Amino acid sequence: MREFLAGDEGSWTIVYRSGDPCLFAGFAPLSSVPAILGDYNWDVRIASGGPSHCWSSDGEVGYDRSFGDNGVEPIVIVQDHLGCLPQMLPHLLQEFSLYHNLWHADCGTYKKLYDDGTDEVACEVSDSLVRVRTKLLRQFQAAAQVVLVRYVDSLITTASFCDDPVLEHDYKGGDHHLHLSVRGNARTGDWSSLLIGKKLILPPPRPERGERPFGQHEDVVYPEFVVGETAEGKPIKNTCDPDALGNNFGRNPDALNYVTPVYFASDVLDRYYTDPKYDVSDGHLACGGLWSMRLDNNHPDHVMVWLGDLGRDLPERERHHWLAHNIVVPEGAPSQTAFKRHILGEWAEADSPAWRLQQAYERFRARWAATWSWDLLKDPDEGEPGLLASLRVPPREGDTEFCDQVHAIHKLLVESLNTKQLKSELPKGEAGERSISLLERWLADKGHQQPTQDIGFLRKIHDLRGVCAHRPGAKRAKVFHKHSIDDDRQKAIADIFEDAISFLNSLGKIPGPDDSRG
Repeated sequence: MREFLAGDEGSWTIVYRSGDPCLFAGFAPLSSVPAILGDYNWDVRIASGGPSHCWSSDGEVGYDRSFGDNGVEPIVIVQDHLGCLPQMLPHLLQEFSLYHNLWHADCGTYKKLYDDGTDEVACEVSDSLVRVRTKLLRQFQAAAQVVLVRYVDSLITTASFCDDPVLEHDYKGGDHHLHLSVRGNARTGDWSSLLIGKKLILPPPRPERGERPFGQHEDVVYPEFVVGETAEGKPIKNTCDPDALGNNFGRNPDALNYVTPVYFASDVLDRYYTDPKYDVSDGHLACGGLWSMRLDNNHPDHVMVWLGDLGRDLPERERHHWLAHNIVVPEGAPSQTAFKRHILGEWAEADSPAWRLQQAYERFRARWAATWSWDLLKDPDEGEPGLLASLRVPPREGDTEFCDQVHAIHKLLVESLNTKQLKSELPKGEAGERSISLLERWLADKGHQQPTQDIGFLRKIHDLRGVCAHRPGAKRAKVFHKHSIDDDRQKAIADIFEDAISFLNSLGKIPGPDDSRG
């Protein structure tokens, strides 16, 4: 109760609670403050606040949108179906929810998505309790310039209290109006106290809202990134503030150039590969439609970003993550792909075999479907929509990441083979014939020129996937030796990607039905 009277509950504010004390809250226009404080009774009731009919003094029927008395609109709508239907969870005021673009994550949680792609729980809802992040309430108040009205109704019974049979007292101030009633029961000797009333919290000024368009660019932190080192090995640092950098057209002539390369360890991208809201592609990193940044991720050992892009395109919170992976690359230079694309403005094919494989895979599927009118490689399972995008040359040596990539290749090229269609075009084979054998027979039936090489690649992937699915041991070592997988796991994956590109290109040359008739 002390928190209610103080009007401060820290990070969270309870806007609905059933039981004792019963709490509720609403928004009201500033002009209603005198009328609201003129009475300690609630201006709105729980399970009210929805649209309804109303009658004027002369009996005319009208329509009441959703407000209570004195223009108070409840933040929480509680619906009651009187036991005939299951009880629904309370609803959050739609205007408040839409203003913050809250995402209803599940039946009891709303989330707030920020411009940098991070999110946090904004509201928690249960049958008897709804609480909202205080800062979101205050931001809405500032934007809409409305008063937050918080109501309390608390009944307490005790065995003894005082000698007076009745005690009535009003507590009224500039931001609250409470009424305390204490009554005794002569028959039982019990006493009951009822506290009912309200407290008002005025909106902060709009400039204190802390979000766009108020104060959006204030106090932006542009950290200094390492851009090189002195002859003595000391790091050379420079701000990434794009407005403080020079360019080739005379701006800030004494400052470092906007397109100064900054290098990072390859594992800087790990967190973006494991979170589905991010998209890592050839030369590009994006977080949905919120932000994106060009980069050079065609080098096997590091990632490069232009200094100015770190300040212009990367959200402030993300810069701290990248700063922790900032490295010095002696005599480093952008890849030829990045140089042609970003500096010369030319088209350039990716250097990394992972990006070239992704492109080859998509081209192959499109051309195959156009040629044969069916898909040789089916779509990945619904639970793995980002499987193709997960292909990468691992930033570290070791079996774990190597095996992750082998699993992905196996799913894309072996498990996705359209066995049903292959069987339909072939004479019946042996019982239990697997997908690779089916493809081998189909290729032979079509007169494919190099089935041994292509089928051998798929069997290699199948062998590696089989031992990767189990604990390391002698069998894994034997299979790795058989397929020339040495200690350089990064090179091994790069070679597998190159072989996969060759496999797709080879199958793409098989003449289609129309070509064979000629």
